[in-house]
Amino acid sequence: MRSVIQEHVDQIPYQHGNELLANLVWLKQKGEISIPFLIKALDHPNPKMRSSSAWVLWQIGDKRAIPFLQKRLKDPNPIARLEIARSLVQLGDFSAIPLLIEGLKSDTKYVRFQCMEALRTVTGKNFGFDHLAEDPSVRMASIQKWEQWWNKQKRDPNFSGNYKKNLAKPGN
Repeated sequence: MRSVIQEHVDQIPYQHGNELLANLVWLKQKGEISIPFLIKALDHPNPKMRSSSAWVLWQIGDKRAIPFLQKRLKDPNPIARLEIARSLVQLGDFSAIPLLIEGLKSDTKYVRFQCMEALRTVTGKNFGFDHLAEDPSVRMASIQKWEQWWNKQKRDPNFSGNYKKNLAKPGN
């Protein structure tokens, strides 16, 4: 099984669309056994490999992957970096929220959408952000609300204490 998993991981850079998605879902379905291969792939030179591996780790949902993702938060590729941040936040590590808020400023609609969806999913908020708004000043008004919200949350001991405690739970 391990060699089959390695083959699936090795194919990621060469796949696109439905073929790639099917492969990533297959890796997710293998669960814990695929985690070491995905963690190793976080160091691959190909950014598609790094971002796809982060996504699958999030989908598996094993919080033991968090420290490995945290080490890659400064990935040189902006898409891989945002996918790693998105995965961390989805796994419960809210320290990556500032990167997602920064991603709302992207010139790319897809990046803005993915960052907004991750933020909305974990917080239940959107502050009126419209990833399709062409006028950057319209988006900036919402982004400033996100920044204000985050500055308040990170100083709140109940908020920060709860998410840190959640990360420390065994088996998470």
